[in-house]
Amino acid sequence: MADKEPSKAAQALASQIERDGGRVLAVYQEPVGDHWQIFGLLPRAKCEASPYQRDLSPTHVKRLTESIKRLDRFVDPIVAISPRPGVYWTPNGNHRRAVLDKLKADFIPVILVVEPEMLFEVLPAQRREGPQPQGKVARGHPDVPGARHGRSRHHRGEVGRAVRGPALHHPRPALRGEQAVRRRAPSRRSSAGSTSS
Repeated sequence: MADKEPSKAAQALASQIERDGGRVLAVYQEPVGDHWQIFGLLPRAKCEASPYQRDLSPTHVKRLTESIKRLDRFVDPIVAISPRPGVYWTPNGNHRRAVLDKLKADFIPVILVVEPEMLFEVLPAQRREGPQPQGKVARGHPDVPGARHGRSRHHRGEVGRAVRGPALHHPRPALRGEQAVRRRAPSRRSSAGSTSS
C-alpha cells in the first residue's frame, strides 16, 4: 500500500505536540476507519482527566500502581484529545494517568485522536477500569467541542449549565455454579401459587 500524507489536522496536531514538549513517535491510520491518529509521549503535567471523566477509584489506582511497579514497565498507552494547545484530556485512561502521576514519570505514552469531538464517542465506548458512577452530571465547558455551542451528539447544554452525559452501564457479572441454577429454576412455591391468581 502506498504511503499517504497525513491529514492537515494530524500534521498540525503533531507540530503542536512537539511545541508543547512532547514527542511524536508515529502518525498513522488506524485499521478500521483509516482515521489519522498519533502515537507519542506527552509531558505528564499537560495530561489531565476530561471534564466528563468519572472519579478516580483509589483502590484501582493502588492495584494498577502495584502491577506496573511489579512489571517495571508501562505497556498500556492512554487515549487523549487536545481541546487547545498545551492541554490534553484523556477520556480513556485516567487511572493509568494517575498512576504515572504518582510514580512521577516525565512522560505519558498516548494515542492521540485528532478530532476533539471524538471525546464524546470515546467516553461511552470505554471499557471499565474501576467503579463507575451512573449518570454522572458534568458541566458544560468552553473547551469541549459541542458544549461551546450547546450541542453535541451525546451532550446538550450551554456553557456553565449542568448537562447529563449517558450513563455507562456495564453488564451484571455472569452467575456461576449453584447461583446460576437457582436463578434459572422457578421455585415450587411460585409455580404452585400461579393457579390462584
